[in-house]
Amino acid sequence: MNKDQFIQSLCPTLPVSVEHPISRPEKPGTRFWVANNGLWVEISRPWMYLLQPVATRNEALTPFGTINTPILELPRLPRAVMEEFVEAAREACPNEIGCWVFWNPETREARLVRYEQKTSTDAIQYDRPAPLPGESLVWDIHSHGRYDAYFSPTDNKDDFGDTKIAIVIGNMDKTEYSLTARFISREITIPLNG
Repeated sequence: MNKDQFIQSLCPTLPVSVEHPISRPEKPGTRFWVANNGLWVEISRPWMYLLQPVATRNEALTPFGTINTPILELPRLPRAVMEEFVEAAREACPNEIGCWVFWNPETREARLVRYEQKTSTDAIQYDRPAPLPGESLVWDIHSHGRYDAYFSPTDNKDDFGDTKIAIVIGNMDKTEYSLTARFISREITIPLNG
């Protein structure tokens, strides 16, 4: 198998049918779709599904079919898991704190993992924890202590290349905390609030 065949086996590029809708993939992976309204990426994981344009034009580019609507399907973070993290973040304030939440699509259970970490008022150093069999990393959550919730340049660098939901909470010294969230997959970033 040459390099081109190998790349196509990992990320096939397909024309959109003019007669039939796109059928969802049977297994996790990434596919690119060439439509008459642009190039679309389809990413499927056990816990999420995305169909998103990566390059679009208003005039017809190809003789292929059209994809009309982007799709993003994500699980909801269980309230109890978020409350557990907020409590830990308030205790750690003014330092930052982080956790990962793994999801098991068969049991539909979320597991919060507070990994080993070194924290300060503006940074976290940690080793990435491993999921249990059947689990996927879905949520990467960290706090900003007394500062507002936002994605810093360090967060952007840390998130690059992952497929996950990233959440930052801030103002942990106040009654009302701030929160920002985004979905990330490869080069795609989709804000989930605000």
